[in-house]
Amino acid sequence: MQAEIVANTESQSAAIQLLNLDRLAAGTYTILVALSDGQFSNTKRITIQKIPPTTPTRLLLPKNEAENIAVPANFQWQDTNNAATFQLELALDSTFTKGLSTYTTNLNSYTKRDSLLQDTTYFWRVITQSTCDTDTSVVFQFSTERPVGIQTLPNSYFSVHPNPTISQVQVAAVENKLLRMEVNVIAPDGRRIKQEAGYEIVTIDLSNYPSGIYLLQIITSEGMLWKKVLLE
Repeated sequence: MQAEIVANTESQSAAIQLLNLDRLAAGTYTILVALSDGQFSNTKRITIQKIPPTTPTRLLLPKNEAENIAVPANFQWQDTNNAATFQLELALDSTFTKGLSTYTTNLNSYTKRDSLLQDTTYFWRVITQSTCDTDTSVVFQFSTERPVGIQTLPNSYFSVHPNPTISQVQVAAVENKLLRMEVNVIAPDGRRIKQEAGYEIVTIDLSNYPSGIYLLQIITSEGMLWKKVLLE
């Protein structure tokens, strides 16, 4: 380790720059600083602590690519850095830009008691905040359980148009026009914002909502289907 003293004559102060700290092993060190202006002198002891480099937090549950996870879901991870706080991030995409939710805790587990969407893939990671550093874990994904007795319908069962849209969108039955459909609209942040129902064609007005990708959950007596809509 090397030390350099940078003096500021205008403010009559000095700063100490410590160099090559990467060569030091983790531990506590004492620096002895002797100051003198020719007439007066003083000695100060400065203690510094170098902590070990952080290692990625290990995610435990739900396991990566786990399926049929029940809701509410329990998240667990292993603290490897004696962290002060953890931030759990949960999203609908691996870049954490869609439906992002964050939860802060000082424990190495968290139970999400508000509901997750069923039959949906989620992505999660943990950001660790230790004394002097921040670390982000790898990304895991899991799928929630499918509603009992409800099958996934073929994509051809319904059409969604216009898509993209600037205001309204219509969900139209293609295979069976006698089916009653219930359509739940999921906003980009994961909240259900609308619910419409009807036969053959259901019109959904999105004109009062911000641009983004919205999910349509279409439920009938024969099964369920997800569709995406781009609101411009």
